[in-house]
Amino acid sequence: MLKAKITKALASSVVALAILFTAVPALSQTVYADETETSQTSETSAESSETSETSETSETSETSAESSETSETSAESSVEETTAPAVVGLEDLSGTVSQEGNSDYIWFGRNDGNTYFGNHNTLNVRGRFGDNYIKSTYSEDGYYTFLRVGENVYEVEIGALGAVYEFEGIQVRLVAGIDASGKAVTITYTVYNNTGVEQNVSVGSAADVMIGANDSARVSYTSNGILMEDNRTSSSTYGASLRLMPGNCEFTTRWFGNFYNSRSNVFNNQEDATPYNSDSGIAWSWNFNMAAGETVERTARIGLYEDSYHVYYDANGGAGEMTDINSPYGAGLTATAMDCGFFTPEGTEFYGWNTAPDGSGVTLFPGNTFTPAGDTILYAQWVDTTGVYVYTQGENGEWTQYSNSGLSFRASRQGSDGLTFSRFLGVQVDGQDIGPDRFDAVSGSVIVTLKADYLQSLAPGQHTITLTFRDGAPITTNFTIKAAAVPATGEAMSYLPVVGVIALVAAGAVALTRKIKEEEI
Repeated sequence: MLKAKITKALASSVVALAILFTAVPALSQTVYADETETSQTSETSAESSETSETSETSETSETSAESSETSETSAESSVEETTAPAVVGLEDLSGTVSQEGNSDYIWFGRNDGNTYFGNHNTLNVRGRFGDNYIKSTYSEDGYYTFLRVGENVYEVEIGALGAVYEFEGIQVRLVAGIDASGKAVTITYTVYNNTGVEQNVSVGSAADVMIGANDSARVSYTSNGILMEDNRTSSSTYGASLRLMPGNCEFTTRWFGNFYNSRSNVFNNQEDATPYNSDSGIAWSWNFNMAAGETVERTARIGLYEDSYHVYYDANGGAGEMTDINSPYGAGLTATAMDCGFFTPEGTEFYGWNTAPDGSGVTLFPGNTFTPAGDTILYAQWVDTTGVYVYTQGENGEWTQYSNSGLSFRASRQGSDGLTFSRFLGVQVDGQDIGPDRFDAVSGSVIVTLKADYLQSLAPGQHTITLTFRDGAPITTNFTIKAAAVPATGEAMSYLPVVGVIALVAAGAVALTRKIKEEEI
């Protein structure tokens, strides 16, 4: 009987302890996490030590055997690698790449035979206009390819696309194909330095331009290439245009002018950007330094377009004239909004461009790109030189201590929000400047976020934040730091109350056991 009562009393104590630890598992884990890990680590280390001692001898023997085998294998591999023939230079792809190709819009192939400049092998490109493919070069002469090694210039006769040609130890290979749009031919120039020393190399092409029936096609610069168009109204292919575009790397040089000089200017830059309207030619190239054994790849695209659109600039109250020398643009091609070249109306400054005079259309800023869907006029937009700034979000905000996120405020320049971020200067809290390490500022008007660690350093209560700007009065609003209602997650907590409760439960169990014994006696 006595034994049963003692067992019952102890069971009750165990149940009480179980309930207690079920209620505070997170606390016990937080307080003793490091000690538990240390204990487990010690046990694991002891086990590892025993295992290590047990297996060390056998593993050493096995490792020695494996090392011996590895040494033999390495010796065999070394001999194979030393005696294996090395592949040096570019691979000849003439038997695998296409020598001719076409889509619904574009065609490429080779010209084998006479050209205006003699008997040359060149790459040729045609574009579809209406129901027919039309010429892009005079008499289908094609595009002549040149290589310069140091100061020596060589013409590369394209006997076959994908074939490898070598000059002074520099190898070059030309491959063509239709790009993913189906509207352009991609030309890939691959160059390899087989000289054993560093070399300065240039590669490029030139052509006598003829768009359709017009041998005096207008040529002009685009933002990064050259536009060629049949702009003669009496021509049967009037409106057709071709554009030269860089592929994986911008051109080092671009040139246009009289066709007769195109081949001698393939590595020269045309400084005069005035469009050329006579018997025209074009040229382009890349220049680069090559380490010994290095391979360099450059790509260009030639695309033909039936339509082209002009981009005009309107002063809209300002004064002066502006001309986009890259205009017109072929259909589907990208234009870049220019910097303002107009004289500014008194008391205003330039804000940006818009497709409507009153600013109700599409807004563009210098450097923005767009694709004209037709002839486009961009109107200058002028704003007052003195800006008026207002808060649009975050006024009278609140932040609670120990929060993980910061506190954000948003401000805008009235009537010209796009200028807000560029005019933003800094932040003051309670009238004192704070460094950029205490806040983040991003565009979108301007969004300022005070960082959580900085907010934590401020006393609970009301504070002020002031945003300053280059061209307008600073703006101020209040925010409040609220004291934390409860300790934050992960904050240290005393474990003594728990220990006390455990002791009380244990003492009660002992006292109950003694009382039961006395009653039995």
